[in-house]
Amino acid sequence: MRDSNQDQTWGFHLNETLYSSSCPPCPKWASSWEKQNWNKLGVVIWDAQINQVTHLYGSQAVAILEQSRKSASWKKEGLLVGEVAYRITIPSTKKSKRKTEDQSEQKPSQEDGWCLTNTIQLAPDQAQQFVSFLERYAANLERVVMEETAERRRILGKAYSLILSWADERKKETVASDSSKVVPERDAEPKGAVSIPQGKYFTISQVAEICAVKERTVSDWLKKGLVKGITVPGLGQIVEEKEIKRYLARSRITS
Repeated sequence: MRDSNQDQTWGFHLNETLYSSSCPPCPKWASSWEKQNWNKLGVVIWDAQINQVTHLYGSQAVAILEQSRKSASWKKEGLLVGEVAYRITIPSTKKSKRKTEDQSEQKPSQEDGWCLTNTIQLAPDQAQQFVSFLERYAANLERVVMEETAERRRILGKAYSLILSWADERKKETVASDSSKVVPERDAEPKGAVSIPQGKYFTISQVAEICAVKERTVSDWLKKGLVKGITVPGLGQIVEEKEIKRYLARSRITS
């Protein structure tokens, strides 16, 4: 932990470990959220005049240091520091009771996007002290950035593990749910279905034509079992070609 030596109205310090416990005592006026910021990895800036504590990631502090080297405007204007956040405007569904002319006087809404929140404005002399502090501990800030990167990877890894675990649990629940469903027992063949062995088949009229007999004669053959046929719903009986040849061969022998 590296801390500043300012008076009791404002100050800053660097936490080089996650949720450092070796930083200066937190001001009594700090809220519970500000107390969390006080121990976070990175740079902490506080201002007792506005009772505010803000936190900068190490990467933010490095960016401020690099920008201060490129431009000297901060020496006259000071620095605005704060926490990085992403602003999203949620449209209001409530109807305004104000008159139209009053609405035109309202300030335009801020645009969505990355912004600074929980900000503290550093005066030029305060900015000078702060930038000097960052210069002095530039190497420490680089180590903090590495620590932040490792922590982000750890958090992402944990998030991915939770997602995969959740997906696996959902899969197991789906399998269990499917297996618990009562599946009706199927017959070998649906009702009304006919199993037809592979082969060449003819209808009764076709058999009568082949054998030069009437259809009634073929029907009698089927009824008496002289010729084996297969009943097809909606089509009637059909006879396999080999069955016709066998019957004709037997008929010649007996005649």
